[in-house]
Amino acid sequence: MRIAHREDAREQAFVQAFGLAWGGEVVLSAEAPLVAEIGAPGVSIPVDLSGLSPWTPCAKEASQTERVVLLGPESAGKTWLSRELAQTFCVPFVPEYLRIWVDHRGLPVTLSDAHAAARGQIASEFATRSLGPRALICDTDLWMNVVYARRYFGTCPDWIEQAACAQLPALTLVLTPEVEWTPDPQRGLPDESARWEIFEAVCSVLREANRPFTVVRGGWEQRRFAAHEHVKALQS
Repeated sequence: MRIAHREDAREQAFVQAFGLAWGGEVVLSAEAPLVAEIGAPGVSIPVDLSGLSPWTPCAKEASQTERVVLLGPESAGKTWLSRELAQTFCVPFVPEYLRIWVDHRGLPVTLSDAHAAARGQIASEFATRSLGPRALICDTDLWMNVVYARRYFGTCPDWIEQAACAQLPALTLVLTPEVEWTPDPQRGLPDESARWEIFEAVCSVLREANRPFTVVRGGWEQRRFAAHEHVKALQS
């Protein structure tokens, strides 16, 4: 997908995801923390708004908001590190929507859930961006939806792959899995070799899409330091 067509592609992806015209229809706020699930009247998708504080909006255009994305296998520190970065740099945090969805609906996750999880990820980021932050930190984005769908269902819906390709540019940090795995009800890959497969899959889809990325490795403090340095360089 050529860069010149990215805005058109984002508009098309939004319409495909939500069945709505491009605009402010899916803007969320602290007063309206739910977005209706398309095609299911009366059913709501919960949205985590904990990342909206503390930070000060700067009323930038959406395209001017710097985007920092953390990707990688489970238990690599994405959530911890993205929240840490958001607090340090006083910008909002966009959570991994699939985790919210599973908390709300439970396991197992099916291919139909992949559609809802991707819609929620788009809505969460779109809503946060609409509030005008100078930057936002994303605990994953649609590339993880692509990787997980391919791994667990053998395929990824075309519109999700198209929406992933249409995402705005980002400082993308891909975390390696050599830190200790921590048990969690939503985690199912205690075998480090399986987590390395996820890591390689993430790198592969980014290369296929010609998206630049930086690998962050080492222990907890090493990856924390590296991530902070990369974000500081982005802001200088």
